[in-house]
Amino acid sequence: MSSFQRSLLAIALCLGLLVSMTLHREDLREAESEAMFSASATMWKVSELVFEGQAMVTAIAEHRGALGLDAIRLQFDILWSRIDVVQQIDLERRPQISAVLAQLDAWRAQWDPVVFGPGEMGRGGRHYGGGFYDYHADGTKTLWDGLG
Repeated sequence: MSSFQRSLLAIALCLGLLVSMTLHREDLREAESEAMFSASATMWKVSELVFEGQAMVTAIAEHRGALGLDAIRLQFDILWSRIDVVQQIDLERRPQISAVLAQLDAWRAQWDPVVFGPGEMGRGGRHYGGGFYDYHADGTKTLWDGLG
């Protein structure tokens, strides 16, 4: 093999490496972009759940008769729709979030018949929320810690 042929072979190998490295870099950029999007989407979903949880606390605190009950019913529905969205997250590596969602499901099972039942709900007060105030304070911290 002549020195010219060796030079051409070396140039071809260098070009091949350059193309390979460029393609690999693009794959890494795409993977990084997907990871950033996933993390951002997860944080958005959790932040919406926390926001709607706070709105539920406010609706409970402001409950005063039929108009307040309608607001609580609406907020109840919105909150549970946000829970369904958060449950779409891959929670396998986030057991803290799964635990908070399980607590919310238990609270929902307890209070769904009260909120949507035919009887009159209590008027305001900490006892009215059936533990939702405590959940929201503890659960919010746990949700954000679970993202870390």
